Amino acid sequence: MNWLRQRREQLHLNQEEVAARLQLAGFDIGRGAISHWEVGRTKPPFDDPIFTKALASVLKLSINSMLKQAGYEIVTDLSDNARQAAEIVDQLPADRQRLAIGLLEQLLRDN
Repeated sequence: MNWLRQRREQLHLNQEEVAARLQLAGFDIGRGAISHWEVGRTKPPFDDPIFTKALASVLKLSINSMLKQAGYEIVTDLSDNARQAAEIVDQLPADRQRLAIGLLEQLLRDN
């Protein structure tokens, strides 16, 4: 099964709902595009970083996790713990991301 369809179904979203959420983020995407991505006719426009971030947000995934599921090789020199922390922070709303980073910085200062 296609990774996008599987994730969409895990979130109990239909193709129309994914398209609508991307439209709210400013992208002219219809249900047909989602269908084409899921069956492999076309690929999502991952060359657009703003779109990539929007799709990751809709799918409630970190960008790296989403790209990895899409079959892209992600090369980082982060430890497994750092990668996990980054993925958790990426899934938070912007205001909570700042709070999480502040908490991590406080832990570092307390050491």
